[in-house]
Amino acid sequence: MTQLMTALKRTEAQSLAALLESLAATAAKAVFTLPEHLLETLVLWQARDNMRRHMASLDARLLDDVGLDRRAVEEETSKPIWRA
Repeated sequence: MTQLMTALKRTEAQSLAALLESLAATAAKAVFTLPEHLLETLVLWQARDNMRRHMASLDARLLDDVGLDRRAVEEETSKPIWRA
């Protein structure tokens, strides 16, 4: 019985160690990818800002060509950069 208990405790300890190792690897990966995600988000926001500024500069004829009206452009350009 003692050997069985010892074996069970060893198995539990190994399982716990494997779980902790997996969690540590996941956390390390998240830390290293955070700057990449931040950069991607900033680039996206800049692209939205550029697109909205360009839309705001179009005259009525060009807006009509792309199927937009001034109201739709004003609605789009009034959004903050983090809103799609």
